[in-house]
Amino acid sequence: MREVTGKERGTDADYYRISSRLPRETRDYVPMMIAAARIAKDPAKYGFGSDSQHRRTAAAEVAQEPRVSE
Repeated sequence: MREVTGKERGTDADYYRISSRLPRETRDYVPMMIAAARIAKDPAKYGFGSDSQHRRTAAAEVAQEPRVSE
């Protein structure tokens, strides 16, 4: 986004102003990154509590025979 706007650091408004000139995959990807950044900045505002509240860990042991490639 810096190259298109010519600024050192763009803003959300800059993205939406130039989005029609960007490739489709970029237009689809950038809003998700903007949302993730906003949530990370203030998780409680978006309904996320502490990390320990949402962290679930699953683990499984899997036995496997050694393989030799031919």
